Amino acid sequence: MDDIFVRTKQLLGEKTFAKLNNSRFLLVGVGGVGSTLFTSLVRSGAKHFLIIDGDKVECSNLNRQALYDLGDLTQFKVEVARDKMLKINPSLDVKVINKFYDESINTLIDEYRPDFILDAIDDMPNKINLYAYAKRNNIPLITSMGAAKRIDPSLVRIGKIMETKGDALAKIYRHKIKQLNETIYDKAYAVYSIESPLTDGKELASLAFVPQSFGLTMASIVIKLLREGD
Repeated sequence: MDDIFVRTKQLLGEKTFAKLNNSRFLLVGVGGVGSTLFTSLVRSGAKHFLIIDGDKVECSNLNRQALYDLGDLTQFKVEVARDKMLKINPSLDVKVINKFYDESINTLIDEYRPDFILDAIDDMPNKINLYAYAKRNNIPLITSMGAAKRIDPSLVRIGKIMETKGDALAKIYRHKIKQLNETIYDKAYAVYSIESPLTDGKELASLAFVPQSFGLTMASIVIKLLREGD
């Protein structure tokens, strides 16, 4: 098979590409944000993944989650995501856990020993658990804030956790971290939007534009971190 990563290597160079190819990624959540993030990293040359999500594909996912289609309904997202990406790169090393993340899974993460933690879930207690795990183990963390109720991908931003603004989920996240009464973890990065939500209420209404932009932006942070020092 021809080298599908020839253009990636031309852009990043062999050294950064090798880092990407050899890094081990923990991805938690393969929905609107996480599925685009997973696809982007695989197509860029990332090879080793542990992906965690207990959700199954539903019709309501198909308006924004580009990785899934009608033929995937009722199947576990992690298994569909793995199988589709193996068609892009058959040499992928992808381990899946079809459960929702909580602290009980940390022992399996310990065994996996990830180089990056990618948080694409909405569950606040477990977002904080992932933050604490990353800090405790000195692993770079890239986390997604609120992508629902927004339509403008040009207002997506990158920052350290305490730099986030204009996002209700990020405000709660910052508050929860302060409650830990610890120093702020300087290897924790967030992707967020400064766009005001278009709707009120608890429903997480969304289109493809912002969730997928979050996933693309999270993947770009990985590349930027790997390029540092090259």
